[in-house]
Amino acid sequence: MGRDEATSKKVKVHSSKSGQVMESPSASNATGRHPMTRSTQFICICLLSFICNQLSLTPPQILIMSCAACSTEAAEGSTTQMRCARCKDVTYCSKECQAAHWDAHKNSCKRPNYIIKFDLCPESIADRTGAVFNDPPVSRTISCPPTATFHDLHKALQIAFDWASTHTHDFAVLDPKWVRDDDDERFVAMIMRKTINGPSASDPREFLLRLKDDDRDDANMTMFQVDRVHDSKRAHPRTKERSAWKTKLYPGRCGVQEQVPFRSLESRQPADHVTDERMVYTYDFGDQWVHTLTVLRRTPASERFECFDGSGHGVAEDVKQDGWQPLIAAYRAARPDKEQRESMQWYERQCRNGDKSGLGHGREYVWDKDVVDQRLAMWDWNS
Repeated sequence: MGRDEATSKKVKVHSSKSGQVMESPSASNATGRHPMTRSTQFICICLLSFICNQLSLTPPQILIMSCAACSTEAAEGSTTQMRCARCKDVTYCSKECQAAHWDAHKNSCKRPNYIIKFDLCPESIADRTGAVFNDPPVSRTISCPPTATFHDLHKALQIAFDWASTHTHDFAVLDPKWVRDDDDERFVAMIMRKTINGPSASDPREFLLRLKDDDRDDANMTMFQVDRVHDSKRAHPRTKERSAWKTKLYPGRCGVQEQVPFRSLESRQPADHVTDERMVYTYDFGDQWVHTLTVLRRTPASERFECFDGSGHGVAEDVKQDGWQPLIAAYRAARPDKEQRESMQWYERQCRNGDKSGLGHGREYVWDKDVVDQRLAMWDWNS
């Protein structure tokens, strides 16, 4: 193990009293050096400031952290301070201080929310020429409470993307070894066989894990019988299946810790743009509206879902992936033909989540963050 690797390695310290885990860099143990005393740190800071002044440089901002129990101070990153592994907000100089402070801290100690960006079919929705988008990408960035279930996240995504909640869905962890058969005839034959006879253990496995809806969802979906036909295409004898109603976002629940993509953020300080596209959310197994997940960072805990950002008008339900761009083209046409006029009329009058104002005059780019956030705020996911 290299010196730099050993220096950056972290250890976990368990508190027997509270059951909390604190994280601390193990630089002193890995390199054999003792951590700097408070006086040594002060001298180093003074010397650094003096050198910066002599060279007309702006001295770096050094954050001083204080132990929440005894107020002992240390520079951020010091091996003498350990951060609370759950909330990441407070630090302690020892496990004894953490245990002593637990009664005062436990009511405010909450896991921070996940900030997740969801991109809808990024390979097919947004038509682009090089780096220039001809059609807008459709995405939403949402703050998600870690105590929510994946079913709660599904409901939040239905609101954020303005879906009509008429189809089945699942969250699935992709098998990195799965590769689509390039032979279209052989691939279609396999799909047909799986639809009729069910999947075989010898078939390639597309998903390691599926978090599915259950019978409680069926009463609210008008197309669930049609979608159930497609479900066999996604099932596999070697794919684990669990209930989205019972599985929470925070890893370690229901035995899915090794497969939930948010796990990587639990053992580190707040990170910037941590990407993990192993998990996808698929709505409507027929049209295959696939939303990729990118965990961006953590944010202070809150009790509700909140929309932070996004782009693109919500996509029409049942238009199919290869029908969204032609629908936009119909509204852009100077003289739409008969088929295009019928498509526009269907979207404005019959589509389950259609827009009476249509998509003309650049409305394919229009979405209202405030409306989405207001609808999320009105929805009580805890009920």
